[in-house]
This record gives sequence, structure tokens and C-alpha cells, in this order.
Amino acid sequence: MAAAAASICDEMLLDTNFRTLVSSKTKLEDFNALLEEHVAGWTQKKRLQDGLKDLSAKVDAAENKLSVIKAVGKAKKLEPEEQALVDNYSASNLKEKVKALNDAISAMLEAGKVTAEEKPQVLQNLNERKTAAKAADKAKLLEKLEKQITAVSKAQPVDPPVANLKELDALSRKLQEIEAIERRPAKSLTAADRERLETKPQVLEDRNALEARSRMWFESEFEFKPRLDKALTVLALNEAELRKKEEQEAWERKLREEEEEIERKRQEAAAKHEEQERKMMEKLEAKRLEAAAKPQKAAPAPKAKEKKKAKRMNPLTLFQATSQAEKRAEEAEVASEEPDEEEEVDDEEPSRPAPAAAPAAAAGYPSAA
Repeated sequence: MAAAAASICDEMLLDTNFRTLVSSKTKLEDFNALLEEHVAGWTQKKRLQDGLKDLSAKVDAAENKLSVIKAVGKAKKLEPEEQALVDNYSASNLKEKVKALNDAISAMLEAGKVTAEEKPQVLQNLNERKTAAKAADKAKLLEKLEKQITAVSKAQPVDPPVANLKELDALSRKLQEIEAIERRPAKSLTAADRERLETKPQVLEDRNALEARSRMWFESEFEFKPRLDKALTVLALNEAELRKKEEQEAWERKLREEEEEIERKRQEAAAKHEEQERKMMEKLEAKRLEAAAKPQKAAPAPKAKEKKKAKRMNPLTLFQATSQAEKRAEEAEVASEEPDEEEEVDDEEPSRPAPAAAPAAAAGYPSAA
């Protein structure tokens, strides 16, 4: 077991990022900041935890050995490996970092922040620790582990974000376009197509270098690849949804602009019509004032209405033959008369006086029998 632990520590010390984290020059505040930025996953934190605990034990043993040598005062020295540990690391500093890392892992588990791939492994680890805590009769630790098991079991998987995702997506698209050109018949390729094919080695190199920088610390390429593919898929879906939303917003904006343009034209037409009416009213008012300012002519006297005169009819003439001379004389006589009041002709038939006996000799007819 000691050999296995030693191998973990030796392997981790080959990693420059691990050496940065465990160095005595890296203070606890800087350690926590680097941890949050570059070691987001449970797998990576657990890997760091194993290496950190092993190194802490080795440094602690080397420091204790050095203290004994100094206390005894013998000329014996530390082994070169032990001396390197004492020179580069501090047991107290490492213990603080181990505690900070343990707290970060506990908070992560209590929040259920593990990936779908990590979930089975995390639950197995927690259940093994729970069994050990129950055997050791550690009630507080047992309660803490049960809480973490419940949280991880119920929580939805969470994938840590991929750094430089949009740049990786652009390089992946460029590589896909080049591969699509490669599948076409060689005779159909243009000069521009051949130039793009020549850029493939550089595109591959750029993508691989960016992927290496985008991986979390202590994350293998095998672990990173599925996380990257999933992130690229989600990005493509999000961008498609965003484009759809932007198109919808652009369409709605166009409708609003068209409605605003229609309303603007309507208001302009209404204002123009109102202005025309105002100018017309001003002209009419000006003409009225101009006419009022001119000298007024006297109004002509109203024409007297000619009164119709009723003609009196002698009912006796109905039964008498009258000569033309007598008729003209009678009409002249009637016309010369001026009645005091206009006689209204009633629709009703006037009362007839009793006829007088006409002299027979004057009419030149024999008298009636």
C-alpha cells in the first residue's frame, strides 16, 4: 500500500500544476483561488487529494527526522530525496491545503455537483466510507456521509464548463469543412479548396493545443473528450435557439416598424388635412373681414306684392244673355271699385240670393210661362 501511495505522489510531482499547488511559496489564499479556477470536478479534486495527502505525510516524516537529527546532534544527514522535500515543502502548509481541499469536496458533495459519469463512483466511495465510519463508531462522520449520499443521489448531474469553448467550436467547424472537401472528388476541387486542404495540419495543431489548455488540471484527455463533445452539442443547440429567438425578435421588430410607419403616415395625413382646413378657414375669415370692411349698399325695398282681387259674379248672368258691350261695361265698373279689405275666396260655395224677375222686354225674350 505504501508503494502504491508513493507511486501516486511521484506521478503527481511530475505535473507542474501539482508542484505549483503544493509549493510552500503558494499561500493558502492562492491555493483556494487556483483550486476554484482549474480544479472544478470531483475526479480531479479527489486525484489532487490523494497526492496531497501522500506528499503531506512524506514531508511530515522528513521534517520529524530532521528534528531528531538536530536534537541528537549527530552528523547524520537526510537522504537527498528527504532533503528536497524539506527544502521545497512545508508540512504545516500542506496540512492547511489538505483541510481546505477536504472542505471544498464536502461542499461539492452536499450540493450534489457531480457529473453523470462520476455519480456511480462517488456513491461507491461514500458508501465505503460510511461502512468504515459505522465500524469505527464515528457518529458525526456517519451523519455527514449519509447527508452527502442523499444529496448526490437526488441531484441532477452537473458538467463543469469547458474553457475556450467558442474557440474550440470554431476550430472544430473549420476542421469539419476541410474534411467535407476531402470527401469530394479531386477533379471537382477548386484552387481555393486545395488551399484549404493544405491548412488542415495547422488547424489540427491549433485545436489540439487549445484542447490541452482547456482541460482542467489533473483531467486526462480521455476524461476531457466526452465532456468537450457534450459541451459542443449544448452550444450548438443554444446557438440555434438563440438564432431562432433573434429571427423572431427581428420579425416582431419589423412588424412594429411597419405599424409605426403606417401610424406615422396616418398622423402626417391627419396633420396635413387639419392644416388644409385651417388655411381654408383662415381664407374664409379673411374674405369675411374684407367684405365687412367695404361700404355697404342700401338694401332694395321689398317689392309690393300685388293683391289679387276677387271678381264678383252675378248669378243672374247665368240665366241671362248679355251683350258684349254690357259685359265690358260691367268689367270696367268692377275694376274701378277699390274694396276696403281683400276678400278671401273660400272653398265653400257662396250663398246665392233669390233671383229677381228680369224684365222680358229688355232681354228681348218672351217671358217664361
